[in-house]
Amino acid sequence: MKYTILFLLLVTHTLFAQEFKPSDWGQISPEEINMKACLFDSSATAVVLFDLGKSKFFKSKSGFDIEHKRHKRIKIFDSKDIENATISIPFYRGRNKKEKIKSIQAFTYNLENGVLVKQKLDIASIYTEKINMWWSQKKFVFPNVKDGSILELRYTHITPFIFNLCDWEFQCQIPTLYSEYQVSMIPFFEYARLSQGFDSLDVDKSVKSREVHYYAGINYSELVHTFGLKNVEAFDDESYITTKNDYIKKIDFQLSKIHRTNGMTDNIIKSWYELNKNLLSSEYFGKYTRSCKRFAKKILNEKLDLTNKSKKEKIEAIIQYVKDNFYWNEYYGKSALQSAKNFYNKKTGNAAEINLFLLALLREAGIKAEPVVISTRNHGKIKFKYPYKRALNYVIILINDENKFLVDATDPLLKYDIIPTYCINEYGLVVNKQKKVQWLSIKYNKPSSNRKDIVIDINPETNNAKVSFVVTTKSFEANELRKEYRNKTDLIRKEFEKYISEIDSIKTINYKSSSQPYIISMKGNTEINYAGNYLFFKPFLNFPISENLFTEKERNYPVDMIYPKKHKFYSRINIPNGYLPKNLPEPYSFSDDLTAISFNSFFNKEENQIQFIARYSFKKAIYKPEEYLQLKKNIDLIIEKFNQEVYIAIE
Repeated sequence: MKYTILFLLLVTHTLFAQEFKPSDWGQISPEEINMKACLFDSSATAVVLFDLGKSKFFKSKSGFDIEHKRHKRIKIFDSKDIENATISIPFYRGRNKKEKIKSIQAFTYNLENGVLVKQKLDIASIYTEKINMWWSQKKFVFPNVKDGSILELRYTHITPFIFNLCDWEFQCQIPTLYSEYQVSMIPFFEYARLSQGFDSLDVDKSVKSREVHYYAGINYSELVHTFGLKNVEAFDDESYITTKNDYIKKIDFQLSKIHRTNGMTDNIIKSWYELNKNLLSSEYFGKYTRSCKRFAKKILNEKLDLTNKSKKEKIEAIIQYVKDNFYWNEYYGKSALQSAKNFYNKKTGNAAEINLFLLALLREAGIKAEPVVISTRNHGKIKFKYPYKRALNYVIILINDENKFLVDATDPLLKYDIIPTYCINEYGLVVNKQKKVQWLSIKYNKPSSNRKDIVIDINPETNNAKVSFVVTTKSFEANELRKEYRNKTDLIRKEFEKYISEIDSIKTINYKSSSQPYIISMKGNTEINYAGNYLFFKPFLNFPISENLFTEKERNYPVDMIYPKKHKFYSRINIPNGYLPKNLPEPYSFSDDLTAISFNSFFNKEENQIQFIARYSFKKAIYKPEEYLQLKKNIDLIIEKFNQEVYIAIE
């Protein structure tokens, strides 16, 4: 569809930014068409012109459902950043009913030869993608996106779940000129409002609607709340955080009370103690664990001999047995979705089914253990003020015997006494019969290590070098490599050929022995640079950090590295006869509360060999926002010291 644009006198960009207001569907202004950049973020590849949401309750067969309508418009400055043209709309699927995404409309507007060309999204290009057991999403990409395109979207989201009143994010990965959410509340439901990332709103008002509605003998009017923010900066530094949802500017709504038409009130948000009690009595948690008891007895009597083992050995043997014989279906969960009998027979289940079964097995073997319900990193941090069951999405086990530590049986490649990194998220709630609520800190302060031993033999005639190196990893570092490469030589080769030109052989050790270091050794060849009579090379190849991911001038949230890290480098360079090093780096050592750096080099003239011993470590799992600038400087220092080039030349 085409229509001619009548170009009015252009206002300045500043005036546009100050007076910009959302327009009706399809009404594209000259100011929007001619916008070349976001005024308060000139580096942005796109900007959200406006994002408008409206939620209201409507009568349904089951009582009330919620309708959420959204209208969003985006200006594209750089079409290479395709993420800005990719849309995902999540929706929830319950056991017996699910949410619906309806009436999706999307258009791309391009100015071509003074004419605004409007292209409609082909409905057939919209597809549904499963996220996990409970969530799916509608996905599509806007058509014909170019530099200068304007994208416009609207859709309707229908939910039968009153606990799922849509939240609202004012902030996204690109800047936003205006974001507004309007919620029309009715007196039958009460919600707790959780604001995050801002001190005040540009628009925050509540107005009682004049329209009167009728339900179950009761006349009522809606209370319409409107929340708005202008000129919202992009959330663009997502390195080393739990999830952006913990820090992004947004409003969440959590159902707190249901007011019945008979005058009774159900309190949904009660207390963490009440939630603890409900889990213990739940068919899908406490009762499930108790029903696992007879299968645990059978295993201990017939399949798992713990005779003459210490408690530590018993714990390790039990965890390993579960890991070897029961398989995680990769679904999280704080509740079992099948019976203990079905789980035992099928040998596969979600995280709750596996770990609660492990709990029963440990207890049956005389080990003191308790379940701990948590929120995984991608699910967000627990907000202690609101004891809400949906805030928790996973269960792990606390060994509460001679030594206290957390365990999880979903990952067969993980050492028995540590939990997956996605479970390390501040605190967990210990589920027990005590009357006092017990919170458990979930942190790992013991460093995980990654060591690289490198030998380089330089051949000046070919400007090449033979290389052999060994990568030795422990704890979480080992687990990350086990999962990433799956012990497949093609995956290992593809990764490590980023560091050397050609790999001839690959060998791995201890892939399935999770309690042992995971070792990868390789041999190959790499090019040596030269200039005139000089040969030059990096003693640690390209293994050390070479780019600082922290680019912001400041940071308002913690740097979460999950666990402390140690990186060690040992390099031996065999240089050709007659050659000498010309710029051997000076020894260097630095340490503060955040990091430690050391770098030493030695030249053995008799053996014509240069040796380098160096290491850097990140001492903390989590760095405070006020430590960000110093951490950033320290990383720059690591990059400088560990990527120095060494020159050799004929004596």
